[in-house]
Amino acid sequence: MDIVNPTFRRYAEKIIRTLMAHVQHHPAIIGWQLDNETKHYDNIGRYMQEGFVRSLQEKYPDLRQLNHDFGLDYWSNRIDRWQDFPPVENTINASLACAFSRYQRQQVTEYLAWQAAIVREYAQPHQFVTHNFDFEWRGYSYGVQPRVDHFAAAQALDIAGVDIYHPSQAHLTGREIAFGGAITRSLKPGQNYFVLETGLRASPSGPPSRASYACRHSAISPPAPPWSPTGTGIRFITPLKPTGRGCSATTSRATQPAGSYHHRRRFRPPVPAAGGAEGRK
Repeated sequence: MDIVNPTFRRYAEKIIRTLMAHVQHHPAIIGWQLDNETKHYDNIGRYMQEGFVRSLQEKYPDLRQLNHDFGLDYWSNRIDRWQDFPPVENTINASLACAFSRYQRQQVTEYLAWQAAIVREYAQPHQFVTHNFDFEWRGYSYGVQPRVDHFAAAQALDIAGVDIYHPSQAHLTGREIAFGGAITRSLKPGQNYFVLETGLRASPSGPPSRASYACRHSAISPPAPPWSPTGTGIRFITPLKPTGRGCSATTSRATQPAGSYHHRRRFRPPVPAAGGAEGRK
């Protein structure tokens, strides 16, 4: 997805405004989610690269200073005209590559702020604006997401949101939950945060999760792994597609790039197992 492409922006704005105008007065809506796990998606397209070069031109009116600061004289990387600026994805200059990565992240920040401004034209005063940030992915949430500056992008939000997926069974340590909670809680100091997606189901690519196992076996409360994010300051949690008899949960986001959250009972009472919980060990 090319978030800096003007054609994409034009159609995205039409979708946002049409959706917001259609549902803005619904009494069940409590807030709005911008987009979904937004990143720059490794965009090295025309508009991203042209924007990067323009940002350098604004900072470096004198090309000699640019060549000096980035060490471009080394290995004949010197740039003598802006028109000769080479494609950044193949650069061997680490400083230039890092500057481009920073610019890509800045475009994510600007993109979410752009969406937030449109949504707030329609939102009611009591409704919040949030976004579900994610982390690096290794089959589950792992470490810092390098394709977005969470701290800068969160400035456009009323409440920070996050998606945390963790390993299950013998691989469940709680480290991913604790790390994700600590990062997200720090995005808006003094506030709690939302867990907008998490796993309460068996994964097609892994073993059944403990949470869905507990749900199938008639847990008396919404199931959560032993190291629940509730200990890190969440305001609510939205499981994604849990499975198992006796459990019911939904995410009620509308179509991207803007979605709505509704007041909704997320869990119905579990079905008691034969013999009751007292007889199980």
